[in-house]
Amino acid sequence: MKTNVNKEYTIQRIEVPMYRIGRRHYNEYEVRQLMLDVAKDIAPKGIKVTYVKSGETAYITETGHLTEKLPGFDISGTITLKHIAVINKRKGE
Repeated sequence: MKTNVNKEYTIQRIEVPMYRIGRRHYNEYEVRQLMLDVAKDIAPKGIKVTYVKSGETAYITETGHLTEKLPGFDISGTITLKHIAVINKRKGE
């Protein structure tokens, strides 16, 4: 598919949230995959996840959830909800 981007339009840049587990850094999708693996009993529970930018921490429970809300996990959901609102508004026009 060919895409033309208007020269007056600049795609909004979004900083990718990064998390530290042990000594390594991971993006949101990698952490979400780890959370799924914990829920599936492939990875151990209790893994500490630290948001790199602020140092906030949470642990992955046996169900694959985080014990605390960490910044950055809401970005894709927020964009999706805004998209749905735009679509619904257009349907109502």
